[in-house]
Amino acid sequence: MNAVAAAVAAVLLLEVWLAPGWRRFTWPAVALGLGVDHQGTAALVAAALAATQWWPERRPWYPRRLALARYWETVALMATATLGVLEALEAALPPGELGRDLEGVLTALAAGTAEPFSAWRARYPVPEAHQLARLIDRAWHDGLDPEAAFEEARGMQAALMAERRLALMKQPLYASVLPAALLFGLLLIMLVPLGMDIAGTWLRL
Repeated sequence: MNAVAAAVAAVLLLEVWLAPGWRRFTWPAVALGLGVDHQGTAALVAAALAATQWWPERRPWYPRRLALARYWETVALMATATLGVLEALEAALPPGELGRDLEGVLTALAAGTAEPFSAWRARYPVPEAHQLARLIDRAWHDGLDPEAAFEEARGMQAALMAERRLALMKQPLYASVLPAALLFGLLLIMLVPLGMDIAGTWLRL
């Protein structure tokens, strides 16, 4: 009963608290733990669920692509506060690695570097990054129109959402249904014995 309860707790922890990227490593650990505890069926289901975490249909670039579009939307918002171009670009910088990379681009622009976007394009090989480079370069040399920037940001987000919907529609049925079915089956396999043990304990009281 203790092993089953621990496995249930681990499943809930994996699905609720941890970021999706960790599941590629934590689900194999759960499968191994269940196997060591001689929970054969549950271990096989957990191993199958771990395998689904490595399918190539996963799109790790999507959050960063969306963050790039939202950055330009924030730039437009900052520009409405009568900030200059550089001030608006700097005030809109997001936290984390993306913000540091964008700050490097702005520093190169301010320094008059010949190719301020070359490293940026190599580091972010996605359409939004290339479009953002063109927009920043245009704003730097010709000024920033907040209304036009809003429309450009909304256009980037709409195109990205449409691409995402199309990708999900083309995704094989097993890629979306099978992980959910495996997770439900694993919980069922572990919860039924746990419930029976708890009921038996209560009956013996």
